Amino acid sequence: MSFLERVLDPPSYGYIKNGQLYVPTKSEIFFEALKRINVFSSLKNWISLFPWLTLLALSLPMYVFITEYVNIWFILIGWIYSMVIMGSFGTFWFHRYCTHRAFKFKNYWIMLLCKNLAIRLFPEELYVISHHVHHKLSDLPGDPYNPRSGSSRWQINARS
Repeated sequence: MSFLERVLDPPSYGYIKNGQLYVPTKSEIFFEALKRINVFSSLKNWISLFPWLTLLALSLPMYVFITEYVNIWFILIGWIYSMVIMGSFGTFWFHRYCTHRAFKFKNYWIMLLCKNLAIRLFPEELYVISHHVHHKLSDLPGDPYNPRSGSSRWQINARS
């Protein structure tokens, strides 16, 4: 078993049952998520809790903005920012640069500008490590982005 196949902790319900990819129930997924953000059971869970705390911390300013300052122009700017800038940022920064190192920046300041182009609610490590695992185990049990593990219609054989 390679490093990438064991770097992520498997869920408590497991990936495979009866030789097939196991599709967890909604309650199993919910309780697994709560277990993974419980910093009292393990301090290593802080990195999973951080995005949720960040989202919670930004909810009050978002509420104030929506109730006091929102207008059609801010909605349009917000839509462009979220769909174009943040979407492009996810592709070129997280996927192409951080995960695959597909290019190099010749200028440090341009790299710093690109890194901070969009608000990041989660650390780069969360994306990069899980995405490397995804490329190693694409559509197999253990793939964190496995599209088949959320629907019982799709079943695949486990790796031997």
